[in-house]
Amino acid sequence: MRKACADVPPANAHSLVAMAAAAGRPASPHIRLAMADAAAVPRARENSLLSAAAIAFALLLLFGCSGNNIVPGQNAVMPVVQKCQLKCSMTAKTGTDMSPGPCLGIIADDWVCDVAHSPRIPADDLPENQCPDFREGRAHHFAEVTPDCRFIREA
Repeated sequence: MRKACADVPPANAHSLVAMAAAAGRPASPHIRLAMADAAAVPRARENSLLSAAAIAFALLLLFGCSGNNIVPGQNAVMPVVQKCQLKCSMTAKTGTDMSPGPCLGIIADDWVCDVAHSPRIPADDLPENQCPDFREGRAHHFAEVTPDCRFIREA
């Protein structure tokens, strides 16, 4: 009884081709088909691994790099700046006068939001005009916005 093509393991297919070549005969189409199937399996496995790696990388970028692990001076600080601008606009909508440069408080772990003048004036650098949480060491970073909530700087 002859074996069907699907019954020939890939490793045996290579052996059968070698035996046919040694006997001076071409390998049957079934054997060549089994070899082609065997070659397709690693490519399919490689493609699925690449797809999984691409998905894992995308998820890492999307979820693994977010949060408040912000390093001052890097573009990753933008979420904190956006939080400061949002807090500024929400505070301004309540009717609070933003022209004196009020402290808007803590906006993230170790970060405060402060309103300052643009261009800055010497009064902006006085300790009594800085956020108490920053001045007293409870926060070590700040984001500054203008009274109309435009970004000035972060540190």
